[in-house]
Amino acid sequence: MKQSSLFSSLSRKRYHINLIVLFIICGLLIRCSSALSVFGNESVDYNEPITTIPFEYYDMPMVEVVINSKTYKFLVDTGAPTLISKKIFQDLKIQNGKKAPLGDSQDVIENREFIIIPEMTLGSLSYKNIGAVVTDFDGSFEIDCIGYDGILGANQMSISIWKFDYQKKEIEIAKSIEDFSTSGFKVMEFHPMRPQMTPLVNGIIDGQRTEYTYDTGYSGGLTTLLNSESPNSYPHITKYGKSSAGIYGVGKIEERAIFKVDTLNLGGISLNNVVIDNDVSGLIGNQLIDNYISIIDWKTQKIYWKEVSENDLVSEKTFGFGYRLNTMKAIVANRIKEIDLPFEVGDTILSINETNFENLNRETACALTNFKIEDKLQEMQLRYLKNGEVQSIVLKKQALLND
Repeated sequence: MKQSSLFSSLSRKRYHINLIVLFIICGLLIRCSSALSVFGNESVDYNEPITTIPFEYYDMPMVEVVINSKTYKFLVDTGAPTLISKKIFQDLKIQNGKKAPLGDSQDVIENREFIIIPEMTLGSLSYKNIGAVVTDFDGSFEIDCIGYDGILGANQMSISIWKFDYQKKEIEIAKSIEDFSTSGFKVMEFHPMRPQMTPLVNGIIDGQRTEYTYDTGYSGGLTTLLNSESPNSYPHITKYGKSSAGIYGVGKIEERAIFKVDTLNLGGISLNNVVIDNDVSGLIGNQLIDNYISIIDWKTQKIYWKEVSENDLVSEKTFGFGYRLNTMKAIVANRIKEIDLPFEVGDTILSINETNFENLNRETACALTNFKIEDKLQEMQLRYLKNGEVQSIVLKKQALLND
């Protein structure tokens, strides 16, 4: 996959990319035990106490790795095991893979090949015997547009200490937590989901126990799974449509609440006045994580957090709708019911200010998907197609749930 030449620095995407939690769906199936044996044998050679790795940040961190003398772009994703594309798999000429079902964030399950990568280089680090899954990365237009070749997952990360600094766009990797200063950091407890080692964090919302995946592969903020009536007891709004993409495709049309709580406890850390999406699972994504310097220690099952920028999950800032460009047209994918708009899910957006969405090709559609122009706007002049007629409207961005 090629990254669009029109890629530029990304701001928040309200159509969230959600690669997370590629759960290995095995249970007690005998055929799975053989597949899962690829995990747990990972090792790494350190050439220095702390290895610093720069990353590109498009609401998700991406690094360069070397496999079989070839350089690839990998997403760093604590919500998934290590994954490689079919092309890399073919280059490796591995013959003894094992098949087992793998499920994505949209509950789509497919059989995939489980293998061991002999070696992968990340900076000066040499990882060996890495358990990995072979999959396609073209099941979703949005994910294909990002232009990565694989995922460096939690099973590979868990044998080291990983420190993320989103402000500097740097990852530091060390053998021991003693190599880092944790002075001034708060501590979040987690437990790993084996065998892929994804960190799971226990949460409490007003006495209700919840669980969250700590997920650097999710571009959104906070989601949780409460019963359908629970969000109604909080200040809330309702979103209708499709809001996220998984590795095998986009979620179904649905209605869900976005609500605000006074206090959320995440593994021992309290957050005040935060907005949460009520979704199919609990996630802690980069819209929250990137406000902190974080250190993840799988050995002690602790995540260290130091706040470095103000949390922007105190309100839902929106024009009231989201759109997709997968058909080379801007089609409304979701909308907020509480905002009165003259168009509905499925209608066509023709332009926003000077940006025209007509006559797009894949390159321009990907560039506009990765860099949503409206994110930096406070007001927009929008043209849209309704019942075959071109209409226009001026919209202002609103901060909902801001009380």
